[in-house]
Amino acid sequence: MSWKLTLQDHYLQTEANPTETAVQNFVSSDLVNRVAKVAGLVNPGVQIAIDHAPMVAGAGDAHINYWSCPEVARLVADNLLASSPKPSGTSSLLQTAIAQLQQVPGMTQNFLPTGQFLEETLSELKFRDRSGSLQLTKNPAGVHHVCIFNAQNVAQFRGYVGWLHTSGLKQAVEFVRSSCC
Repeated sequence: MSWKLTLQDHYLQTEANPTETAVQNFVSSDLVNRVAKVAGLVNPGVQIAIDHAPMVAGAGDAHINYWSCPEVARLVADNLLASSPKPSGTSSLLQTAIAQLQQVPGMTQNFLPTGQFLEETLSELKFRDRSGSLQLTKNPAGVHHVCIFNAQNVAQFRGYVGWLHTSGLKQAVEFVRSSCC
């Protein structure tokens, strides 16, 4: 028997401590958004720093609390078992995105997690109804992979296309961006 363990990074969207919650509320305020927009014209790094401030505020506690977090346990179990959840009960935006990707010529569906630490992330899109997200990556061989996660960060669709069908995948992702995000 052989074992294969895949490592993946996941950002859990829960607050780690009251400081992270306070920073999230502050950076989400209308005033901060207006100031960031103006400051971003001068230095685009300002908006990036503001977007990451809540995560930085909770990083210390977050990593310590992973060991007792049921969401982390579920993600590890799903990874080890290579579970393939069905998209039943999903939102219409999630279903629209999955249907669009299934129509891409050359799409190979695959529920085995990929070695994301080797992949370059090209797009990360969040659905406007907060039902999930889409991640588009490219591995070192230039093969494009796409994954749709539900709001609980469980993969509902995983697939990849070969080099010949990359433009079709990019068109489908652009459609998802414009209609679902």
